[in-house]
Amino acid sequence: MPEEEIKLIAKIVLKNNLASETQINECISELEAQLKSGKRIRLIDVLFRRGVLKKSQIKAVINAFEQTNKVQLLNSSIPNFKFLKNVGNGTAGTVYLAEQLSIGRRVAIKILDEELAANPGFIRNFQREAKSAASLNHPNVIQAIDFGESGGYHYFVMEYVDGESLATILKRERRLDESRVAHIGYRIASALQHAAKHNLIHRDVKPANIMLNSQGQAKLCDLGLARTIMSEHSTRSGTAAGTPAYMSPEQAMGRGDLDFRTDIFSLGTTLYHLLTGTIPFKANNLPELLDKIVNKDVDFPSELTHGVSPETEEVILKMMSKKRENRPETADQLASMLKKLGDKLPPAPPLFLNAVTVRCAIPPTDVRHSEFLVPMLYVTEGADEGKRFSLCWNETILGRHNSADIRLRDRWISRQQCKITKKGDKFHFEVLSKSSPMDLNGERVTEATLKPDDQITCYKTKMEFKLKAPLNQQR
Repeated sequence: MPEEEIKLIAKIVLKNNLASETQINECISELEAQLKSGKRIRLIDVLFRRGVLKKSQIKAVINAFEQTNKVQLLNSSIPNFKFLKNVGNGTAGTVYLAEQLSIGRRVAIKILDEELAANPGFIRNFQREAKSAASLNHPNVIQAIDFGESGGYHYFVMEYVDGESLATILKRERRLDESRVAHIGYRIASALQHAAKHNLIHRDVKPANIMLNSQGQAKLCDLGLARTIMSEHSTRSGTAAGTPAYMSPEQAMGRGDLDFRTDIFSLGTTLYHLLTGTIPFKANNLPELLDKIVNKDVDFPSELTHGVSPETEEVILKMMSKKRENRPETADQLASMLKKLGDKLPPAPPLFLNAVTVRCAIPPTDVRHSEFLVPMLYVTEGADEGKRFSLCWNETILGRHNSADIRLRDRWISRQQCKITKKGDKFHFEVLSKSSPMDLNGERVTEATLKPDDQITCYKTKMEFKLKAPLNQQR
C-alpha cells in the first residue's frame, strides 16, 4: 500500500474527527506489521476490523479519498490551474472548484466524461459551441472562459458561482415564494433572450442548470453547450434529447426543428416546480412520461399551492402551452411579463444559501434600550465557516426538520438537533435528538445554560454563541 495513500486516509479520518491520533497510529502500526508478513491489506480495513470506523463511515472516507486523489491527479495533469475540490456532477462530466493561477481568481472547471471525450465528432462540436458560449456576456449567464485538453483530460473553464443550484435549494425548501419565482423567471428569460440573439438554444433548462449566487442572483448554466451534450446523449440512446421531466412536447416527440420556444416551455415547467414543489408530469416509465408531456394538461398551480395569484398562474400555463405558437412569441416578451408580475408582488423573504436557511430568526428591532443585545450563532468551522445568523428572541430550533428555525444541510445532522430558549436574561440549550447528540465546549451534554463564547459542535459544524448589539449601536 503506497505511503501517500496511508497518509491521505489518516488525514481524512483525523480531519473529520472520526478517530483520535492515538487510534490512527495504532492502526498504522498494525498495518505495517501485516504488510511485512506479506498480507495485502489497507489502512481502511484495519480501521474497520478494530471497530474504529463503522461501515457508513468507511464509505464516506473512501469517497473522500477518491475525490482528493482525483484532485491531486488533475493538478499534475492540467497546468495553470490549482484544483481545490469537487463541487458537483453535471450532464457532461464533473465540476471542480479551481484557482486560475495566472490571475489568481477562482473558476469552475468541468472535466468531460471519458466516454464523451473519446468521440472526436463530439469534441469538434463541443469546441464550436464553447466558442459560441464564450461570446455571450450577460449577468444571468454563467460566463464561459476557456476550453482545452491536457494530460488526457478535456476540460471547460467557466465563471465560478458561490451559491447553489435551484435543484439543491428545492430539496431543502420544497418550494419557493411566488415573488422569488417571478424574479428568477424574469432573469432567466432575459438570459434566454440574449442567447436567442446569438442563435443559441439551451434545450435543457431545469432547476439543476440554474444557480443562485450568494446575492440571490439567478444564473443559467451550460448555455450554448447543452445542445452538443444533449445531441450526443440522444445519438447514443436513440431517444429525445434533454432532461425528460422538463422537456417541451416537441422535444418529447424528437422533432428536429426546435427553436427558442422549447426553452420557454422548459422554463415554464421549472417555474411550475419552484412554485408548487411538484414536477408537473410524472410517470412510472419514460414512454408514459413523454406521452403525458405531449398529450396531458397540467394541474393548475393554484390547485396545488394556496395563494398563487391568477396572473402568475396564467403566465406559467401560457409558457407550458402544448402548441408552441401559443407560448410567448419571444423570450423578451416573456421577460417583460414576468418583470411586471415581480413588481406587483410583495418582496420575497430572505433566502439563505449554502447550507444554512433561517426561516424566522428575526429579533426585535426596537433599539431604544441600550441594554438590548441580539443573540447570534457564528459558524467557526465546517462547510459554512464565516456565516452568522441571529436567533429567534424567544425560541430557536436548530436542525434539518422543516419546522426548524435554522436549518442545516449536512446529511449527518439529525432532523431536529437542539433548541435554544430565552428565559429571563439566560439562554437555555436543550438537545432534542437522542440519536445525534451535540457537544458544548467539547463535552457531550443534554441541557445547559449558554454563555457568550460557548462552542456548540453539531457533527462537522462548529458554532460560537455570542450576544451582540444591533448594528446601529455598534458604530
